[in-house]
Amino acid sequence: MILEVISIFVLILIPNFLRQVSYYFTLKRTKKYDFCDSFETLKLMKARKFYLGYLEEIAFGIAYTIFYFYLPILSWLAWGWVFDALQDVTLAFYFYKKMENPFKKLASTLLGRELLREIFLPYVLVGPILYVIGVPLIPFCVFAIMTEFVLVILIIR
Repeated sequence: MILEVISIFVLILIPNFLRQVSYYFTLKRTKKYDFCDSFETLKLMKARKFYLGYLEEIAFGIAYTIFYFYLPILSWLAWGWVFDALQDVTLAFYFYKKMENPFKKLASTLLGRELLREIFLPYVLVGPILYVIGVPLIPFCVFAIMTEFVLVILIIR
């Protein structure tokens, strides 16, 4: 059981670590913060405290792993969290290529974009849908990791 818990923790954590890597390199390459719609992440990036982003991901990973195994009614949060990371890396890559945040067309304020991008899409819409239709978490994580890895490499190169 402990190996299974550690495996799920690592599998849901990797896409979120790749999110942090994509943020760092997108900022480094573009010198702009406009790709990010999260108050706390913007604050950490502007303070150049990128390591705190990784610590935040570890804390969320522990919580979502506990929910996944010990509080099944909230286990869908793991799917939402992985989707959130996949969405963020995809949008960081899009910003890197196009120098625009497509969510600015959907919501004009940072608060509106954060609610849409960080809460509604991953945790109200996509996460619960993936869970309910029975998308297996492990293959979904592998898909997210592979996709994000490619996008991060494209940002770094």
